[in-house]
Amino acid sequence: MFVMLVSYAIGNWFLRENNTLLSSYVSDCDLLKTECFVKQQGIEYKIKFLQSPSALKPFDVELTPVHLSAKNIDIEFSMQDMDMGFNRYSLKKLSGSWQARVVLPVCSLGRNDWKLDVLIDDGSEMYKTRFSFIQQQ
Repeated sequence: MFVMLVSYAIGNWFLRENNTLLSSYVSDCDLLKTECFVKQQGIEYKIKFLQSPSALKPFDVELTPVHLSAKNIDIEFSMQDMDMGFNRYSLKKLSGSWQARVVLPVCSLGRNDWKLDVLIDDGSEMYKTRFSFIQQQ
């Protein structure tokens, strides 16, 4: 019961009560190889890792708006069919970009196939983009 209540509270926080998920997009761009450009539903941005990701070592993620009016931007790391705990980070708005220092947790099974969800809240709607990457060992 406690888990259900916590899940419900996090779900409401995520949707920010009156925001609806306007679009969900899966990108085939590999963030380990290049900066990725996203253009969907009237928003455009570039995203990149400023350092190569490695488990338990902090690295920076930078999102640069091209055509984007965001109130909040969060990113979340996960793995398919794996509970990795709460790995969500809020990006901070800087001059010209949004950034966050993040850490990939260690997978107890040794997997390295990550999903990165970019969650953009423009104040009335939510946009989600999913990237996949395989962390180098």
